[in-house]
Amino acid sequence: MDDATFERYRKMPGAYGRYLRFHLWKSQGMNVIQKQLGRCPHLNCDRMCQFQVNGEPELMPLICRVYPRDAVDSDMGCEVTMELSCISMAKTFLENTGRLSFVPTELRVESTWEMDNSDPGFYYYLKEDREKILDHLWGGRRDLAEVWQTLYAYVYKEHDLIVRDRLDEAKEVSISEDEDDMGMYHLDRKPTYAFFGIQTIDRMILNQINYGNLKLREREFYKLIMGYKKLFSDKYVKEADRYFDDMVRKMMDAGYRDKYVSYFSYNIQQLYIKAYETYHILRQYLFAVLYVQLLMMFDLVDFVARKESMAPIERQAEILMLCEQGIRHNPSLTRNLLEIIREEFL
Repeated sequence: MDDATFERYRKMPGAYGRYLRFHLWKSQGMNVIQKQLGRCPHLNCDRMCQFQVNGEPELMPLICRVYPRDAVDSDMGCEVTMELSCISMAKTFLENTGRLSFVPTELRVESTWEMDNSDPGFYYYLKEDREKILDHLWGGRRDLAEVWQTLYAYVYKEHDLIVRDRLDEAKEVSISEDEDDMGMYHLDRKPTYAFFGIQTIDRMILNQINYGNLKLREREFYKLIMGYKKLFSDKYVKEADRYFDDMVRKMMDAGYRDKYVSYFSYNIQQLYIKAYETYHILRQYLFAVLYVQLLMMFDLVDFVARKESMAPIERQAEILMLCEQGIRHNPSLTRNLLEIIREEFL
């Protein structure tokens, strides 16, 4: 919760003020609204914000007032994107697949994330590099698994130079599908949609999510995870990787390809610039791939349940929303995923 909203709660008189303050607590030095059964206590039975229903937006924390927009600010400007954890945004996104563009606007959106850095050269490098990556992604109907592998080698090579303060050399790195050009940065394996092995995905899904709470809080997401467990629990590691790759290719043929390319593109557009604070562009890239692979995983559960037929757009939007809410926008889970990536992939 932002300081201004916290002050409104603190000064609110009477029983209503006591009710608002009752749900506040301190977490890592910040004021937060304490969840009940994993949900905000101010959601009503229709899963709508009661402050909005009451016409009291000033009582909503800043992040809730801005939602479903994500505004990332820096000394060089502010970028606003949409959050697909909102079911309406998820559906709109899936109905308009393709490369998204940033549009200059005079509209002022309060920022939810202010990036703390003063390195304009690196900021503009990230923006140019992001377009370079997207140009490669959209510059021909390439196999997405091959794109992932090619771009991994490219970003890894850049990253190695950036962390050694050799940004000028990083600018000279080109995207190449030639293994000799990429050398040690090229993954020595056949391109596969199991970019992260199923053993790694298994550890992420089955070891890092609170199932007891999830069954009460989000039953549909719980059912998807149980469906994943049923689908893969009897398969050996290499067999599971092959099965996943084969089935994703079937889904691509059934009509899911544009969705996955668009979702990967969206992740790059939204996540890549956030390396401005840390200089860790490789981490941002790997998360961009991971979120697409996890969406593929849960789509696959639904795909198999539907006898290998494509789900209607409303169901696809629901699964995308659940993935965003349950994984991508879960800060503690994201930290754990990063540790797993470090241990088992990097």
